[in-house]
Amino acid sequence: MKNILLFLFVLIQFSACSQSETSNFQKVTHKEKKQGWDPDAGVIPSLTIGSKVTSSTNLKMANKVLDEKKESHWQSEAPFPTNFINRKDQNILLNYFSKKENYNASKISSPKNATDGNSNSTTSNIGIVNGEAFLEIIFKKPQAIKSISLKAGGVVQPIEIFSKKNNQLQSLGKYEKANDYQVLRFSTNIKKCNSIVIKSKTAFQLFEIAALESAPKEWVMVDLGKIQNIGWVDTRHWAGDKTAVSTALLISEDGKNWKKVKDLDPNALQTVTTIIEPAQPARFVKVEHGLIDKDWSTVFIWEIDIYDQFGPFGKMPETEINPNTFSEILGVNGIWGWGFEKYADLVPEGRGADLFEKVSSHARNYHFLNWDVLDPDTAPDYAKMAEGKGTEVNWWLDWDREYKTWTEGGMKLQTSIQFRDIPKDQWNTPYESAYKFGYNFAQHFGPTSGNGLVDAIEAGNEPWYYEANFYKKILHGMTKGIKDADPKITVLPCALQAVFPANEYEGQFKNYIGARVTPEVKNNIDAINTHLTPWSYNEKGEQIATHPEHPYNGTRAILNMIRFRDHNLPKLPIYVTEWGWDSDGGTEECVHGECVSERAQALYAVRGALMLARTGVDRATWYFFANENKESSLFTRSGLVSSLTTDFQIKQAFVAWQAFLHHLGDKHFLRVIQEDEEAWVYELGKADGTVTHIAAWRPIEGDNNTITNIEFTSKYRPVSAWKLEGKNEKGQLVDLPKYKNGKIKIEVSAVPVVIKVQ
Repeated sequence: MKNILLFLFVLIQFSACSQSETSNFQKVTHKEKKQGWDPDAGVIPSLTIGSKVTSSTNLKMANKVLDEKKESHWQSEAPFPTNFINRKDQNILLNYFSKKENYNASKISSPKNATDGNSNSTTSNIGIVNGEAFLEIIFKKPQAIKSISLKAGGVVQPIEIFSKKNNQLQSLGKYEKANDYQVLRFSTNIKKCNSIVIKSKTAFQLFEIAALESAPKEWVMVDLGKIQNIGWVDTRHWAGDKTAVSTALLISEDGKNWKKVKDLDPNALQTVTTIIEPAQPARFVKVEHGLIDKDWSTVFIWEIDIYDQFGPFGKMPETEINPNTFSEILGVNGIWGWGFEKYADLVPEGRGADLFEKVSSHARNYHFLNWDVLDPDTAPDYAKMAEGKGTEVNWWLDWDREYKTWTEGGMKLQTSIQFRDIPKDQWNTPYESAYKFGYNFAQHFGPTSGNGLVDAIEAGNEPWYYEANFYKKILHGMTKGIKDADPKITVLPCALQAVFPANEYEGQFKNYIGARVTPEVKNNIDAINTHLTPWSYNEKGEQIATHPEHPYNGTRAILNMIRFRDHNLPKLPIYVTEWGWDSDGGTEECVHGECVSERAQALYAVRGALMLARTGVDRATWYFFANENKESSLFTRSGLVSSLTTDFQIKQAFVAWQAFLHHLGDKHFLRVIQEDEEAWVYELGKADGTVTHIAAWRPIEGDNNTITNIEFTSKYRPVSAWKLEGKNEKGQLVDLPKYKNGKIKIEVSAVPVVIKVQ
């Protein structure tokens, strides 16, 4: 059912048009924001827009780090074996012999030639005095040495290389006769030395001597054009396969004095987000690799994006009372037969819809178009189906029978029409065929002339199997057909995102709303549809799940969708049709990288619902009702109950929702009291603004057991307090918070606490 998403990101994360459409999607700038319909209204542009890029080498490729194409990259030149020699930023001995006090020799001619950066230039000749030819390179203060490179000629006896500290010589190696006229590198790891000494019992020619104090650096630098506050840097900086020993992120106001923000993992494959807290003023941002000591090694940098402290998701919106109660907001994604692989009316009592209506006002089903018709150009005959004759594809199928069981307990039914498995070339007339399907579906299942079983319908689930222009034909046709048949059904497009326009021409997951929802369809849709994934990438570039309030958790992509909606489709509802976390529970392990603990899933289910209600969403439909009968992998452990294999055991998240709705089911989000790193505190209550409850928690990982005391002003006195951890369907009673001089004092943790007030 569910298709694997990237973050965001999020990073990653979403969208679709063909490569031929690439020119239609450029980086979004603030100047491009439009007064009328703006496809990019949700996007927070990177501060790199209009920036200049320079690099240590291969300058012609440097701009690729700003092209929004995650598969293109800058590649450095190879410092070794000899390229570093003529670089002032790498070779600490370049032109070192221009000053006599920097060296001492038995006898030397043309000393400058030995450090001129050209290993093929005229030599310096080192002659014998008292039976020895030697050269000492003197440092004014103790010097670290990573490696020394030497090219000599006319070698008769070996040239010995030493480091010298406190008049003690340490051998680093020998340049033999067999190495004559070759550049030979001696790797070392000297922390401090006073000088380098080379000597031989016979005279020799010295073409070049060069040294590095650390791994050679290759870098890309972005010049923002002016000093700006930088709080968030996304880098895809994978250096290559074991080609770098270090990677650093640096910032500077003047391009000369640099501050290291963070050491990065050079082996991180995916986008890594670095939060600079507090935000720092800077004009220049540099990503710098330190290379391994190996000939012909090069490094890569793929993409750099820079934002203020709010990143690509932007600020939380101003608060408004959510007109929907928490009961009305929460729903669950199901599937035909509720996992029992038989009609829902054959499911044991207390299971399936009977169970999930305890925590859900609505249920969403994946309605497969190719279960109904063999060809998408054929209109489905639901009247025939209602007579017990099945569909064109499945003689036994009766959606009426199935959907009646879903709705008879009071849940509303939302259908997502699935056509991802239908090849594009099977749609001969996509607009007309989609229109006929939508019309017949709404006429049969809608409330006006049909049986009223379906409350809402989506024109597709996840859209990236078709390019944008093709999908739009289906969207326009299907939504028009639905509305013509029954204007009372809520109509949605497929699940989309408003963060990353580039996903339409980059990568596999193409669902950018600016490319797929246009003014031509706005009168046919009643709500916006989006999926939210709770992922980010750790320092190693591995995809992980984080808590919902985390600054780069993918849940925050809702903020971009809100901005798109507010600009283009004011007041249109937003349905989050898939969100949730994978976890242990119900005797089933969760071991893949995106897993959280059963307890954490329960806490996030409550905290995420509060957060989404605070942003104003109208529906938040959990994915998925149950774990899948598969090994642990992405989305197979996202259920509120375990899988059929383990008899659908209740997980803590289900119980946490029961307790949440027990206390707050008929209540609304009202206002924010506090929303910072210390705590999130919300006022909740009646639609008229009357406060009846306060919710408080720490925005930290669910398995973090630390507790802190907070105090906030309130004119409401606590009456009782309950923590919602998923251990009891009514929550667990906790000590009454203290109230004095108009302030509430309470202990808060990762576990949300609901305080009844008066």
